[in-house]
Order: sequence, then structure tokens, then C-alpha cells
Amino acid sequence: RRRFYCSWGQVGLLEADVNASTVAQLADVLYHKKPTPAQCHSVAQAFQKNAQPLFLEVSLVLANLWDPSLPYGETIAPYLECATRGLPSVLELIFFRLEELHGTCFVARALSILTLAREGVADEEMMDLLSCDRAVLQELEMSQPEALERLPPLLWYSLRRDLGRLLQPCQAQHQVLHTWAFPAAQSVAGKRYLQSSAAQCDLHRSLAVYFSGEAARWASVQLLQTQPLRLPCGTPNTRRLTELPGHMIMSGMHEETMAMLNDFAFVNVMCEAGLGYELLQFFEQALLTFGCNGHSSDLPLFTHSYTTPLLGHIGASMVQQGLLLPACSPLHTGALKLARTLNAN
Repeated sequence: RRRFYCSWGQVGLLEADVNASTVAQLADVLYHKKPTPAQCHSVAQAFQKNAQPLFLEVSLVLANLWDPSLPYGETIAPYLECATRGLPSVLELIFFRLEELHGTCFVARALSILTLAREGVADEEMMDLLSCDRAVLQELEMSQPEALERLPPLLWYSLRRDLGRLLQPCQAQHQVLHTWAFPAAQSVAGKRYLQSSAAQCDLHRSLAVYFSGEAARWASVQLLQTQPLRLPCGTPNTRRLTELPGHMIMSGMHEETMAMLNDFAFVNVMCEAGLGYELLQFFEQALLTFGCNGHSSDLPLFTHSYTTPLLGHIGASMVQQGLLLPACSPLHTGALKLARTLNAN
């Protein structure tokens, strides 16, 4: 018999005739849980019609949320109905179940943050962001004996646990970030919680305020991470450098974005952190976003007055990375101009 193995976002080498016993084994290995025989049979039955490893893994996430004491009509029947419509419907059912268990506003805000975060979110960052959201705290206070000053860590850890293998960990700056394990989960969460452009803009702005360090100044609670430009040890704070520019641009913070991109200290720290290519991407994103509004002249990267001090530090590197961009990119053209300046000098 062919054995199975499990990896983030995928269950591989599964036999074509997955049965209730296989489902029970996987549930025990992945979640240390034993679904009822009826639940295992329903997952195996649905897999026969959706014979994709990812579908089985998502179904196991849902099975982990089932209470064995709940009747058939509240667990298995809705799952089998969603299974006929495919993977996105099962993901919707998971999010609905999480809202029942943890609270609609809390789940919606947490999953929205996971969806818009560029590289993922650390536990401390998530708890800070949720603690700054008064609507989340007010919802949670309804089930608490007293008012909450900030989000109890156990609530986020419990939600993260129930998300199971929909999330995957990744290492960044000596801390673990959590992000969606596969695009389908991110897409369904985005459609469910971030349908309007206003909702997206509002959350991008909240993330920009947090990663700029401004939230630490006005927040009514003490934040676990203040997001300085440099860490206390003097090294660049890559979390701020990789998250802040994109959220500022996507929230339409034109003046603040231009001030940041015109700040030589910020650009210097980006380059010191080895994020020259990411810096080029942010410049291009700002050019494409604000340029159509007549603000492209505010972008300083390839103007003579700005690049003169920049050339001595990262000139050749910026040219090389800029030339790697598509020929239709405005920054590719700018890199050619900068290359001519370097050659002339």
C-alpha cells in the first residue's frame, strides 16, 4: 500500500480509495482528534467527488472544528452540501464555523489582517493590531466578566490553532510569521471580509499607522512591538521596512508616502537591510498609483538632486536591479538613465 505524507498546504501520495479509516488516521496525526465514524465517512465520501489532496486537507480542518455532540444537520449535512460546490464553499463553511466559535468581528478582523499583510503577521503584531480595534474588544467583552484593556493572548492562540493548516509559519527577523498556506484560502477570506474598497483602504491605513510606529504613541494600551526604524541592537527593522510602504500606498496616503520616499535615511536603511529590489518595487508601485493623479513628479528616485548622494552608496546595485524589471516598467527606463549617469561619471 502507498503511504501518505503531510506538508503545508498539501497532502500527497494519497490513495485513490481514501476511506473512513484513512480520514481517522490523518485527523489523529494532524490534530490529535478522533472524529466520529459518521464524520470520517462523510469526508471520505466527499473526497471521492473532489479527489484533490488540498480538498481533503481543508476538510480535515473543518472536521477538527466539529463537536461530536452536534447533530448531523449542523455538521455533516452542511459540509456535504458545500462539498458539491467545491473547495471555496468548504472554506466559507470553515470561516462561518470559526465566527460561531470565536465571534464574527474578531474572526473577520484577524483574517483580514492575515489577508492584507505582505509577508505574514507575528503573534505579537496580531495581538497589538486587534487590541487597537475597539469594535473587536467590545464584541469580546460581551462574553467577559469585565472590560478588556487589550486582547487576551489566549483568544488569538485559540483562533490560530483552529485555523490549523490553513496557515503556515515562516521565519523573518528572528520571529515566526503566520500567513495563508495556499492562495485559495486567502482569496476566499478576501472576498468574504474585504469586499469593498473602503474596507481594504481602512485596514491598509490601520496597518500603515501600526508599522510606522505611530500607533505606539496614541494607542490607549501598551503595545508589544513599537516598530522603530531600527531595533534596539541597531539593525534595521525589516518588518517595518517590508510592510509599511505598501500599506501607505494602498491606503492612498500620498503625502506621507512621498515624504517617506524622499527621506534619505529611510532609503539608506532599506539598502542596508538588503532590500534594494523591494525599494524599487515600492517606488514603481507609488509611481503607478499616484502618477495617474498627476503626482509622479513627486517621486525622487531618478532625479539628479536625489540620486547624486545615492550613487555613492547603492548606485550600481540599483541600476542592476532596476534593469531586471520588465522593459515596460517606468523604473526600467529610470535605471537606464541612471546607468548613463554612472558611465558619464
